Amino acid sequence: MMTDGPEAHAADAAAPMTEARFERLTAAYGADPARWPASERAAAAAFVQADREAAAPLLAEAAALDQALATARAAAPTLSPRTLAAMRRGARPGWLGRLRRLLDWPDALWQPAGAVAAALLVGFVVGLGAPPATPFGEAAQPTQAETAEAALRADFTLFLYGPAAADGQETVR
Repeated sequence: MMTDGPEAHAADAAAPMTEARFERLTAAYGADPARWPASERAAAAAFVQADREAAAPLLAEAAALDQALATARAAAPTLSPRTLAAMRRGARPGWLGRLRRLLDWPDALWQPAGAVAAALLVGFVVGLGAPPATPFGEAAQPTQAETAEAALRADFTLFLYGPAAADGQETVR
């Protein structure tokens, strides 16, 4: 039984070429002698010259396989334009795709921290929109705009209703 490896080739080179050995040689390396191991070429060429009837069909079969392999092309799959567009979007996702991929990240400790940060941000924004708080029991000091508005109302009431309305009694003329 023949083994593979450099020492096997060296041992086989000393032995005469048999039909079985020539068949294994052409099956492994093809019909072109240039691709055969250098240690086997001389014995294989001597076998072809000595026994053309046995070598010709083996060389023809190997040549046919070599030709088929040389002309074979990998079939490119045909993809629909929709599939190609989806692949392109997956290759270069926009900000929404990146965010979705970030949120789908398993075992992330930042997700609870992100929820807390979002709640704090909402509270901060709501707090900015609320009126200023005064300590319990103390009246809030009116702003300059509120004081001006109150004075304008008092003047308008005095103009419409007269001096009696200024005392809190409204009279209609």
